[in-house]
Amino acid sequence: MTPNRQFDERHQDYVFACPDLASGQLAAALQLQLDADWPFELRSIAAWLPPVATGPTAGTQDGLQFISMRWAGPVQDYRQQGVVPLPLLLGPYFGQLGNPKPVYPSYPMPRQALIQIDVQNNGPNKVSGMLLIFRGVKKGPVGSMPYSYPQKMARPPLPFLYPIPNLTSLGVSETRTNVPFAPENDSDFAFRFGQAGALGFYQVFITLKDESWKPYSNAPVPADVFFGRSFFPAVFPCGASFIAPVGPGASQPGLAVPELYIPQNHKMWFDITRNDSGYAGAVSQDYPLTFGGCKVYPG
Repeated sequence: MTPNRQFDERHQDYVFACPDLASGQLAAALQLQLDADWPFELRSIAAWLPPVATGPTAGTQDGLQFISMRWAGPVQDYRQQGVVPLPLLLGPYFGQLGNPKPVYPSYPMPRQALIQIDVQNNGPNKVSGMLLIFRGVKKGPVGSMPYSYPQKMARPPLPFLYPIPNLTSLGVSETRTNVPFAPENDSDFAFRFGQAGALGFYQVFITLKDESWKPYSNAPVPADVFFGRSFFPAVFPCGASFIAPVGPGASQPGLAVPELYIPQNHKMWFDITRNDSGYAGAVSQDYPLTFGGCKVYPG
């Protein structure tokens, strides 16, 4: 617990669905409205594009490397003079693999603020289905987050992994809602990161929820963004080839900050959606998902 803190922080992802963009098209003054409950502090950004279904770049997010963007807060204080190519703005992995590109210093915004977005497609083909993810924290009054580390611990925290066992035979087009996750009853659990995915999956989306079913995002988040990709331990698809990611990967999964704290005998929930009907060879199969963090032993 943090003494003399002024607010409680709650993990939050805001997902913005971009309009379709023809080759060369600039969509300016797009707006993402934030929730009305708590203020938001932006700390990182990621971008995602549905993988290509056919052709020589099938299975990759070809087209994302040709997108440029800029953004501003509610007072339209753009942080870029003009739109910037995503590989330069977000890095060569576009903020994916559980590692959205940090925004530093972080950007606080009031309730119901509008994030302003300009986005342009500089590639040769139309781009559809692109998502921008604005990650940060909601700031609530002290005590609004009921669970956190105990003031005393019986022993040091233990690094621990929980494989999620109940995602067998996930259909090509299927949604499963309110899938439960509960830590073992000998300890609390601080969720810090996750690994997900296997060959044969393309569009998988996750919505994490707290014990009262309140989601940690305004819309489902691509698993490629929230989690490390366990089947690409050292490379990332880019166009028709692969590049080495900078920093992330299966050996260094990104952190969920702040941690999601689940006491013993309590639960977290999540929804999972798969939209792979347009991909040749996609079949119903088990979806690997692991939650990582540490066991916490109250004293």
